[in-house]
Amino acid sequence: YTIDDAQQLEVHATLGTLTQSNLDRGRYLSIDLRVGNYSLDNSNFVSGFSGFGADYAQLPIDNNYDAIRNQIYLQTDQVYKDALETISKKRAYLQTRVITNRPDDFLKLPTNRILDKSEEFDLNKAKFEELAKAATVVFRDYPDIISSDLKIQAAIANQYLLNTNGTRALRGDRIYILDLSMMGKAADGEDIFDGDRIIYNSLAAIPSVADLTTWAKGNADRMSKLIKADTLEEYIGPVVFTADAAGEFFRQLFVRSISNLPQPTFENEQMATIIGRAGGGEFAEKLNRRVLPASFTVYDD
Repeated sequence: YTIDDAQQLEVHATLGTLTQSNLDRGRYLSIDLRVGNYSLDNSNFVSGFSGFGADYAQLPIDNNYDAIRNQIYLQTDQVYKDALETISKKRAYLQTRVITNRPDDFLKLPTNRILDKSEEFDLNKAKFEELAKAATVVFRDYPDIISSDLKIQAAIANQYLLNTNGTRALRGDRIYILDLSMMGKAADGEDIFDGDRIIYNSLAAIPSVADLTTWAKGNADRMSKLIKADTLEEYIGPVVFTADAAGEFFRQLFVRSISNLPQPTFENEQMATIIGRAGGGEFAEKLNRRVLPASFTVYDD
């Protein structure tokens, strides 16, 4: 059982005016229930349009024991019945197929107790609204920037995990994301887009109105120069990825391909084609084999 207890805020502002402001509170239950044994259980099997991931349900946000317990019981009952049906279909399917090197569906893991401190739900909607409005006023002085938007997202979440193996976990997290987007037109009519993002993990790190305004003005100056810059002719040649771009390039090219879940078993091959055989990274069969052209050189510094 996993429960995510969260408070989320999203604020948008343009030219010193609020365009959107929402503060939400939610509590969500996810259940990963297995029937069978470690070698073969109901997981990782797609029957029809079902079979992916865990089952989710919304829980009451009031700390009412009876109401929360009742919702957990009802969801567990439904998930258990679905699991029995799924494993029956999976066993029937495997009896009609020859599948080699199929790994066990589950691993025996040691019991863990990881109990961090929970976070307090203290998002101040008015504070972030004022920050967003103050930071975007500067764009009134840049008529060549056709549109601009500052989106502030803040989330505080406490995650609770409990399983039948005895593992207990509590993790508290908070994140603040300031996402600036800008759009303008060059002299030849081409659309120019730019933006910036800053991320904080503590309330104390949030910049003051003055600092945030300076950040927004710096981005506006850069965008104005981009709009007025000379057009670059078509370029064919080497590209160097640095800083955040290098990490993002590596993530998209490698990490997603080697860190996915095992390839699911599809009852319907047509469905496998439609879905695209999610999971099972592209490099699953590439161990000790070349995955890039010989002309590529990768350095880890």
